[in-house]
Amino acid sequence: FLSTINNIAKEKEIIINTLSPVNDQPLKYKLTFVADYYSFISFVYKLESLDIILEGIKIHPYKIENNIPIHDISFTIIPRNDASPMLVKQKYIDFDVEVDNKNIRNPFQHFVYFGEQELTKTDVNLSMEYKLTGIGIGVDGKKEATIDNKLYRIGDELDGKTIKTIKKNTVIMEKTIKDSVPKKYIITFRYKNEKKTDKN
Repeated sequence: FLSTINNIAKEKEIIINTLSPVNDQPLKYKLTFVADYYSFISFVYKLESLDIILEGIKIHPYKIENNIPIHDISFTIIPRNDASPMLVKQKYIDFDVEVDNKNIRNPFQHFVYFGEQELTKTDVNLSMEYKLTGIGIGVDGKKEATIDNKLYRIGDELDGKTIKTIKKNTVIMEKTIKDSVPKKYIITFRYKNEKKTDKN
């Protein structure tokens, strides 16, 4: 059972901090580790494919200033039938693909959605090239935007473009080529009728 858990953790690139029996309950184990949300749910889903009882999940912030926040996670596991496999394999594969493609919401990411779109005719709209999913305030009170599942702040660079402003629903970037006037780029929350634009 323990080797199975360790193998799954290795497969999911999870580093286990502790995996030990709970006090006087030799068949109940406490597992602790740190992980981002996608690694966490992929790991837990794979564990749930085994004949086990998983309970008492506790999640605490660990490194939430990262582009992809990391949390300290713990829960207990009670194996049954030596934790033999239960889940249909294809179902697990389909779920894992969704996780790898980041097609599910990340609740570890702290952001807030805001109002309507603000654009000017001279700005290059890159909203269909990059996916803006959140704009909010970080733990230090500074504005931040979630773009393609990563956190960005004013002054950060995205593919050679510098983030200059983060508004309530818009990220404004600039890129200067030699001595030319800086070119302005906009990323907003996606709307149905927006057309794909050239990143350059």
